[in-house]
Amino acid sequence: MNNSNTPATRHRRDRNSSWWVRVSDRVAKQVITIGGVGTIMVVMLVVLVLLGNVLPLFQSNSVAFLTSVSLNALEPDSEPVDLDAAIPVACGVDEYAELLWVLHRGDYITVHSTATGQQLSSHAAKNESLSQPLGGIVCSAVADNDSSMIAGYANGSVRPITLAIQVEFIPLNSVTAEVAMALKTGI
Repeated sequence: MNNSNTPATRHRRDRNSSWWVRVSDRVAKQVITIGGVGTIMVVMLVVLVLLGNVLPLFQSNSVAFLTSVSLNALEPDSEPVDLDAAIPVACGVDEYAELLWVLHRGDYITVHSTATGQQLSSHAAKNESLSQPLGGIVCSAVADNDSSMIAGYANGSVRPITLAIQVEFIPLNSVTAEVAMALKTGI
């Protein structure tokens, strides 16, 4: 019995691969190595970012006052103000911490510079639809975003107030010399 499929007579397969198989094997090995190392590096960067965000929680904190603002101070050229109406009932800052706004009991808002403490403007509440004045503000609640609030008045009414501080970025060449000098000195 002559069987050509016996182990002794079976033809051995040639183990030499074609050049295309060898090249694609090397390319796949390099791609897998680079991908694995890249994944490890990205995970390490994520850990570093997380550490950078968490480490300040373990440091001691401090408070530094930027400026002192006298809310009841009267300008030398200003007209007399009812001191009861000048009592602040709410305050907040804009998104860049450049402006401090103060809601006063007399139903008006003043805006101050946080850098100098100087009063920049005053805005009275205007509502022509009211037949009689609301009276003084006795309580208020400010939203977390410092741009809206509710004011409660002496006559029992409640009024929502929305603040809109418009931010405008102007080119440096159109800034006055006085402001440019303050920007250079860091004031």
